[in-house]
Amino acid sequence: AVTAGRELMGTVVQNWSSQPDFDIKDASGVTVLKVLGPFCTAGFMCSNVAFDVSTPTGLKVGQITKHWGGLVKEALTDADTFGATFP
Repeated sequence: AVTAGRELMGTVVQNWSSQPDFDIKDASGVTVLKVLGPFCTAGFMCSNVAFDVSTPTGLKVGQITKHWGGLVKEALTDADTFGATFP
C-alpha cells in the first residue's frame, strides 16, 4: 500500500503469472497501470532488466529498469537499483 501521511493513495497487486505481472491500483481499487516484466529475470547476467508500464488497455506509457549491480552485489546482497522512464 502507498500512503501519503495516513491517507491511502493506492496499492500494488502481484498477479498469478509465469512472469512478473503487477497491477497498480488507485485508492478505490481501480487498476490505473500495469507492470509486466520478462519471463526470466534471473538469467540476464551482466545486463539490465526492463519492466514495461502500460495502461489497463495495453498502451505503453513507460518503463522501469532494474540496473545490473555487478556480480558481487547481485550475488551477496538483496540491494537493487531501479530507474523509471516516462515520457
